[in-house]
Amino acid sequence: MKKVKRYKHIVLDSSYSESVPFKPVRSGFRKRIPERDRKSHGEKLVKQFHFAWEEATKRDEERKAIALPTKEGIYLEIEGLFDYDLELQKLEDRRCGIKLLNVRQQKVEERTKELASIFIPNGKESCFLKKIREYLEEETKKGIPRNNDLIAKIENIRLAVVESFWQDSKDLLPKKDKVWCEIWIWFEEEKKKATIENFKGLLRSLKIEFKDKILYFPEVAVILAKCNL
Repeated sequence: MKKVKRYKHIVLDSSYSESVPFKPVRSGFRKRIPERDRKSHGEKLVKQFHFAWEEATKRDEERKAIALPTKEGIYLEIEGLFDYDLELQKLEDRRCGIKLLNVRQQKVEERTKELASIFIPNGKESCFLKKIREYLEEETKKGIPRNNDLIAKIENIRLAVVESFWQDSKDLLPKKDKVWCEIWIWFEEEKKKATIENFKGLLRSLKIEFKDKILYFPEVAVILAKCNL
């Protein structure tokens, strides 16, 4: 049995404190809206959305053919424009079950863009498409395209992949060798037990080792699983 090194506790001095003003992580200079060719941009996003949806449907059919569970919706990656913040609150639509899952930043030299992953339930794709259609076809009283702040800042829409959900450094993403990873699972409270059991069943069917102990947060459960890419 390996001897574990023990260290003294870190004790903070409670007699000292310092107040500092709050500084948001997202920079305010990107609040402006980019200029777009409305027709070409909107039509491009509609085409990308349909392509992603068709690809997801095709993959689900392939999974059914080998008796693997299928998803009840689609996971999309929304790529923002360099130097502009995505309208994150408007990407989510709780009424339609559309949920924002994560947000990442990608830096290339001195420029930064945001990428967001969203989940859209089956049958609710029209809710997201409607926002793009309104951008293409409708205007506000000021003559500005509807949803301009949301749609103009989206550069591309595509099907989400494993890297879309990886929150750590990409260098730590396991390739061939399996390592223990935290899997964060979103659930609805009334379906919590079924969601977790279904996921465990999927891990067993794929012969992926996992720990029985689960850490619960509001709307999210964390499971440790030993897996690779």
